[in-house]
Amino acid sequence: MKNFIFIIFLIITNLSYSYENNQLLLQNPPKKINFFDLKTLDGKEIKVADKLNKKKLILINFWATWCPPCIKEIPDLIKLEKRFENEIEVIFVSVDANPTKVIPPFLKKII
Repeated sequence: MKNFIFIIFLIITNLSYSYENNQLLLQNPPKKINFFDLKTLDGKEIKVADKLNKKKLILINFWATWCPPCIKEIPDLIKLEKRFENEIEVIFVSVDANPTKVIPPFLKKII
C-alpha cells in the first residue's frame, strides 16, 4: 500500500510540474538565438548563418546513436532532402557524448 501511495504521489507531482512549465513556455515571448557554428566529424566548421543566405529551408535535426526514434527518422529526412534538394537542407547534429568515437562505427553498421 505504501508503494502504491508513493507512486501516485510521484505521478501527481510530476504532472503538476510539467503543467506549470508548459504554461510558462506558452506565456513567455519567443527568444531570439544568436547564430552558431557547428563542427563536422572531420573538424570542418559549418557556419549556419552562411546557409541562410541560400534561400533554402534549414532543418536542424538533433539525434543520438542511442535513440531509436532518432535513428528511425534519419532515412526519411535524407529522402526529404533529396526530393527537395533545391528547397531544403538538413543538418544532422549529434548529441552523443563523444561523437567522433561513436558515430563512425555507427555509420559503418547502418550503411
